[in-house]
Amino acid sequence: MHSNYQLLKMLRTKYRALYLIAMLCVAYISFSCNRPDKDTNTTITFWHFWSEPRQKQALIELIAQFEKLHPTIHVELTDLQWSDGKTKLMLGFNARTAPDVVHLGFEWMPEFIASGALSPLSDSLALDTSRYFYPALQSLISQAHIYALPWTMNTRAMVISRKMIPNIKALLESHEKLLFRKNSWEMLRWMKTRSGTAGFWGINSAEPHNVLKKALPVIWSAGSNLFTKNPLGSTFDSAAVAGLEFYLEMCDGGMQEQSRTLDDKLLQGKIGAWITGQWLLDKAHEIHEDTAFVVVDQIPTSQLWQIGYSILGGDCIASTSQSTHSREAELLIQFLTSYPQSSSFCQTVSDAGFPADKEVFSPQNTAKYNDHQLSFLEQIRNARPLPASPHFLDAERILEEEIMNAVYRKKSAREALEAARRRIVEVENTQ
Repeated sequence: MHSNYQLLKMLRTKYRALYLIAMLCVAYISFSCNRPDKDTNTTITFWHFWSEPRQKQALIELIAQFEKLHPTIHVELTDLQWSDGKTKLMLGFNARTAPDVVHLGFEWMPEFIASGALSPLSDSLALDTSRYFYPALQSLISQAHIYALPWTMNTRAMVISRKMIPNIKALLESHEKLLFRKNSWEMLRWMKTRSGTAGFWGINSAEPHNVLKKALPVIWSAGSNLFTKNPLGSTFDSAAVAGLEFYLEMCDGGMQEQSRTLDDKLLQGKIGAWITGQWLLDKAHEIHEDTAFVVVDQIPTSQLWQIGYSILGGDCIASTSQSTHSREAELLIQFLTSYPQSSSFCQTVSDAGFPADKEVFSPQNTAKYNDHQLSFLEQIRNARPLPASPHFLDAERILEEEIMNAVYRKKSAREALEAARRRIVEVENTQ
């Protein structure tokens, strides 16, 4: 009897041990199957243009948040430079080494869409676009497909030097009757006369893409529809001639330099007026010149009823057609372009502009911006996206060349615009 009891006790102990071992094995297998190790991770590649240290660090922090939210997805970043990044992207697509996700400027989208480099977004993502600022979506759509989500948006605004025109802020805020209408050509003419020195107007040297961004808003300020629809060659009108003539009038006696140099000259009070971007605010803050200028919230116009439009620019994120990880790519795109993330990024990288989300215009969000930022944001309300066209880059180059011919007085405004029209029509008809 005693021996049977001992045997039963030994068997119970043995079975308990076996049960414990079995449970440990099950737990280990379960942990191994669910552990986000290198064997189960998906790596997606993201090529981007935020390569300056402050920009890159802000992006890295957002990527870390994304990877924490999606522990089985690892994002591999590759920096690009604005100077040659587009060429590197093209080489990558041709060599079939393109990334899964790519950061692009709005103006590049038509070309990349036409080349087949990008993949249309899934219906679930494409249908959820009502929260974005609609003009920021226009160049991202082709044949009822959306190829990217807008990330940030920006524009150029008119900036006036308080060192050259000391009372400009008081004049713009005054409710008294003035000798000129605010935000008008008359105001700029009055300022140029009052400056009493050469160099009132900043003239962009022949930098690709920058000449148009500075001259076209002035041309639009005459009521022109130049470069607002396709075909581009059909948009040349008499108002464009009046606008370019006014631009040339302002350029008389102006200072011609590279964009960044003209930003410096404005802060120093060596030029009086200049159309520039939001990066000026950071530069001014670094050298304690925040009060050296006033940002005008609308490009001055020739007539009271006109709107002072500027060009809407910005950045978007797309999934490439070569990606084999479309689900993971779209998760990253959705995360980065959502308002909390895009707002956080723009607060850290102020020269990125503003989130491309309508939420940015809400009172609780505008309350956090200073006067300069609010003026840029107001100008964005009156900013036009350039039309999506596979011929746009060629047309832009032609128009910039002819504008500079007029600035150098090689041609009149009318002659320069007519030459540009003929050349652009030829491009659109032969390609």
